[in-house]
Amino acid sequence: PARRLLDAREPAAAAAALERMIASPDFAALSPAARTRALALAGAARLELGQWHAASVWLKRASLTPAATSKEWRYRLKVDEGAEIYPIKAGEDDVPEAELSRDAALTLATLAWKWPAAAGALDDALVEPVLASDAELPRPLRLDVLRALFLAHWKRRGRFEPDRAWRDLARLLIEDGRLDEAAAVVARIEDPYVLIGMRADKRFDPVASVLTGQDVSEAALAQVLRLTRYAESGPRSLERWLFLTHELLAVREDRIVLQLTDDSVAPGSGPRYKDAGLRNWELDDRARALEGLGRWDEAVVVLERAQHLSEGGDVNVSQSINLASLLVSLGRPRRALAAVAGLAAMSPYGRMQVEEVRLEAALERGRRRDAARALDYLRAHASDAPRTYLDALVEAGRPAEAAARLIALLKDPDERTETLTELQHYDRGPLTRRDRRSLARWDALLARTDVRAEIAAVGRRLRYRLAPPD
Repeated sequence: PARRLLDAREPAAAAAALERMIASPDFAALSPAARTRALALAGAARLELGQWHAASVWLKRASLTPAATSKEWRYRLKVDEGAEIYPIKAGEDDVPEAELSRDAALTLATLAWKWPAAAGALDDALVEPVLASDAELPRPLRLDVLRALFLAHWKRRGRFEPDRAWRDLARLLIEDGRLDEAAAVVARIEDPYVLIGMRADKRFDPVASVLTGQDVSEAALAQVLRLTRYAESGPRSLERWLFLTHELLAVREDRIVLQLTDDSVAPGSGPRYKDAGLRNWELDDRARALEGLGRWDEAVVVLERAQHLSEGGDVNVSQSINLASLLVSLGRPRRALAAVAGLAAMSPYGRMQVEEVRLEAALERGRRRDAARALDYLRAHASDAPRTYLDALVEAGRPAEAAARLIALLKDPDERTETLTELQHYDRGPLTRRDRRSLARWDALLARTDVRAEIAAVGRRLRYRLAPPD
């Protein structure tokens, strides 16, 4: 009856019936499989009602029964993730985010160890939130979940390796002296920028023989080929083509990106895609290709078009910020400020980018008070975008503070690799006059004795024929 009530879209009645049955003395007389099924259905009913924490209670009980299968653990993982995302219903207890993250990681690790085939087929939406928060997990749990996923051969949609996760796993294994395991993990990494970061970070020197055997330029071209096949296998998926154009920008194939995003080739390209809502990002890549060719005014026009498209159904924040950043680079601070003037709701990271635009525009206009106000915000919220704050200090002409900040990032175990990745020598393409001025400030910062000593202590700077990481 409960199953029929759920199928009839009556989850409240189903939940009440199931919970009465579970509370009955006769419940213990049911077979283990029947008890597991009843608990799982109670969780499913509460899930249908949007009561994520109540659903979690029943699904945890279901997963811990002797008859539990990978299905119950998959549902438990779904609820663990949903409890972080969705608002808590009235009458339900709040649960600290850290506790939810730990429970999701434990659930995922258990699923991967006990049912590796099921874990290997998990959707990105269930795994990515755990990977995104893995730095906040206790170290043993972090290592456990990453090893379990690696051994289960989990891959992202399109069968792409989760390269940053494998980098983090390799680092943990190296710290534990498990060098053979670490080398096997490194051998699966495909992303050229992840390889660059590992080559730059001396913590990965114990597996240097594997890293040096993976030529970065060849890795980048191999990634282009993989993404080309992926895009061609789903021609109506704009998301797939965007993966490809992003990688083409990395290898400085700007003209090919222009061909792939050319309206004259496919007028009104939106309808040819089933996910045409991503059109703003197609235009964003086109603008970046134009910038890579020094066609800055054309890039401005393209970003102005993109700015007026919605972003996920909301006001377009990303392209507004990118437009403003380009306008600042071109020495047009008033237009840059106008581009971000109407933005309100945005992520903490997005707000940091807006404040950096405001800082740079104020500096261009000689508005010292406005610049100080923007820098104060960036300083107070530096943890939302650590390297954005560093860049702001460089732009504001504060070399001593910038040096201290850069050294702190290099000393931070969780920030070091990404920071070193950005400090490598890249093919920057054409530069505006303001870009050249900014680059000169960075060169002066990196030439400081204290900065050079810290870089030498923890890493190295090498030269690559790729665009700077996006």
